[in-house]
Amino acid sequence: MPNAFLRLIVFVLCSNVVAILSSKRCDVCTCHMVDSLLVLNCSDTKARQGDNSGMIRQPYPESYADYAYKTIEAHFENNRIKTLSRLVLININSLFLAHNEITAIHPETFVRITTLKTLSLKDNNLQTLDEKSFHGLRNLQNLDLSHNKLQTLDEKPFHGLKKLENLDLSHNKLTNLSPGTFSVLQSLKTLSLSHNAIEILEGEMFSIPTLQTLDVSFNSILQIGLNVFDRAYNLRTLNLSNNNIAKIDDYKIASLETLDLSCNNNVTVDPNAFTSFKSLKWLSLSSNNLEEVPSQVGMLAKLRVFHLEGNAIKDLGDSVKQPMLEEFYVQNNNLQYFDVNAARLRVSNLQI
Repeated sequence: MPNAFLRLIVFVLCSNVVAILSSKRCDVCTCHMVDSLLVLNCSDTKARQGDNSGMIRQPYPESYADYAYKTIEAHFENNRIKTLSRLVLININSLFLAHNEITAIHPETFVRITTLKTLSLKDNNLQTLDEKSFHGLRNLQNLDLSHNKLQTLDEKPFHGLKKLENLDLSHNKLTNLSPGTFSVLQSLKTLSLSHNAIEILEGEMFSIPTLQTLDVSFNSILQIGLNVFDRAYNLRTLNLSNNNIAKIDDYKIASLETLDLSCNNNVTVDPNAFTSFKSLKWLSLSSNNLEEVPSQVGMLAKLRVFHLEGNAIKDLGDSVKQPMLEEFYVQNNNLQYFDVNAARLRVSNLQI
């Protein structure tokens, strides 16, 4: 095993050296080939004479015309770009514009790069988006807007992004979301809204049949409407941790497998809350000041991992009887007595 690991390290190092040695200048950038992919590294570039300060500095097409490439991956990180104007990069697949100072996106920025599948605008100064912000990106699959300064969103910016699968809006300043913000994204699989300031989820906000993973942790959510997850037929992972949710209702998410409700202070559970969670395998109710285990947990026949640590529970009662439970965490409670044999648990990992 050590020899195999050593060979792997040598292979990776050699591959990196080959890539560095094969890199050539392409105007203000360096470029190299990876199979049929042309990688343009235009990060940390210096301005050419006549370049406008704060604008993106694209390499002249003739500088890489000799390469026999099929697609392009372009990096423009750390260039102090403030404004995006029209981009012209033929057959571009991925575009990385992270760690700049972008405050605005010109309506015509992406109309000439319709082949783009991955776009990163992470860590910029974007405050607003409109209906033309991503105009032309009909093939886009991955969009990273995290670590910006977005405060509000409606459905307009995402119209036309029919193939978008992964959207990251974490670490912004979002407080209000229109109920139709994401319903236009009918191919969306993963959505992250963590670390914002959202207070209410309402309407059919996440009524997206293709959605599989949703993260709204570390917000200020107080209330979740009953119809928020309507038609989220394939939602498997839901993270609602570190909010101020007062009550969990019956959201009828039959496909859900993982649910994190930890750190919600004094959350209460509706009597019918878990009746639809027939596929749930992983549940966390830790750090919620619970004094007893919600009786509804007994309905979760497929539950394998259960987190209850950091509450004020004195007696587990008869609520924990899941035949498939493998891991059970109840440390940092006020348990006075717990008979594992009486509970008939066959867990492989029990933390008390």
